[in-house]
Amino acid sequence: MFGYIRVSEPELKVRELSLYRACYCGLCRSLGRECGQISRLYLSYDLAFMALVRSALLGETFEIGTHRCPVHPFRKRPMAEPCPSIRFCAAAHAVMIRGKALDDLRDEKGIRRFRARLIRFQTRRACRKAGKNYPGLWAMIEGRLGELAVLEKDGTPSADIPAECFGNMLADILSYGLDGSAETVAKEIGMHTGKWVYLVDALDDFEEDVKKNRFNPFRRLYGTDELTEDIRQDARRALMGEIAAIRLGTDLLNVTDPDVLALIEHILDVGLPETAESVLNPDPKRKKRNGRRLGL
Repeated sequence: MFGYIRVSEPELKVRELSLYRACYCGLCRSLGRECGQISRLYLSYDLAFMALVRSALLGETFEIGTHRCPVHPFRKRPMAEPCPSIRFCAAAHAVMIRGKALDDLRDEKGIRRFRARLIRFQTRRACRKAGKNYPGLWAMIEGRLGELAVLEKDGTPSADIPAECFGNMLADILSYGLDGSAETVAKEIGMHTGKWVYLVDALDDFEEDVKKNRFNPFRRLYGTDELTEDIRQDARRALMGEIAAIRLGTDLLNVTDPDVLALIEHILDVGLPETAESVLNPDPKRKKRNGRRLGL
């Protein structure tokens, strides 16, 4: 994932922000322990949202401890202790990073190809551990990314079809190991979250894709190299529709921790719309937050 699912920190209560940061730091720590220290470089905020949703689906509560980290070695920081949701999300994220690297090895050239080769080497341990702890996870992600690569290579004249393919991958990940109503809800949330991420990433990459003559679903759908105001309005409606669909799923969650519920609602009500608007109406000084700029 690409780091688009974020919070607006000034609008959170102190205890909500503390929990969010603890969850994020706990995921970083779990990445280091489960997947190797290098994997911590590729952590994104999207992962915190996944962990919050998985914890609600499994009925977990986060236990917060204090630990030191390499970035802040002199003062212990609150961190969510390892639990099934955090361990799984860390492993799934590392496997997704490896899958993206393998895809870039097929398609990219120059520095990006070298970067992808480096990431593939760095994540080999994570993939082995994920295969042992979560059988079938790597094959599932690899298959979905392969489907997406074919759609993009063929230049599918649609934004919805490749977005749905990416959404299917996130639905499979979020629902992994679940059954019954929890699996159904997880698939619904994962599908529409994945579609939202794919679409907003495509919008963020539009100018760069045109410049480098790469596939972009909006470019292919509308047959233009300019992101016009009409296209922006269509994209805005599509993104808001996906947020509404995610909420239909999250409304079915049985969340016992009010702060977890508040964070999920904040991300849907504030975080995602703010990100969408910042991409649709970019500030020239804004640094891109997507996977390409991060080297994923």
